[in-house]
Amino acid sequence: MIPHRLNLLSPEKRQHLKRMINFQFTKNLLEVLVFFLSIICISLLGGQWTLEDYFNKLADHVVTISNRYGESNQQIKTINQQITQIELVQKEYYSWTPRLVELSSVIPTGVTLDSLSLNQKTGELTLTGGALARNNLLDLKKQLETLDWIDVINIPPTQLTEKTNIKFSLSSKIVSKTKTTD
Repeated sequence: MIPHRLNLLSPEKRQHLKRMINFQFTKNLLEVLVFFLSIICISLLGGQWTLEDYFNKLADHVVTISNRYGESNQQIKTINQQITQIELVQKEYYSWTPRLVELSSVIPTGVTLDSLSLNQKTGELTLTGGALARNNLLDLKKQLETLDWIDVINIPPTQLTEKTNIKFSLSSKIVSKTKTTD
């Protein structure tokens, strides 16, 4: 059979009918698009709510942890500050005891020390005291020069002019300082 197409509508109505069909098609297409956009927006909104809830729980957890361990953290900070201060003090510490023992062993008889000064910053040794005779003072100088950590001993010439009961003041540079590793 041959299809018959008989159109009894006027051309104006046909044109109007085509526009109506196109309009209905576009309207249906836009309705489907709006429906899918609504579905997507609802899922995004649900995701936002879920993420906000997770963020709030996480923030509460962080606050709880910091409150719980805040005192411990403060103690740790205090201990770390004390350790830093102790390390600074330890770097400045020198053990003079072995050198003092060595120094006291080389002092000859007939010499008495009134004061002993070891300046850590300038590396200077100063001895003041009395010697019974000039030979005792010269022996002290020789004995001090045998120590490897004492440089040249300076005796003022005015102190060498006296023969007995000499009040002396000796000064010298310390060659190397021994740091303790304790």
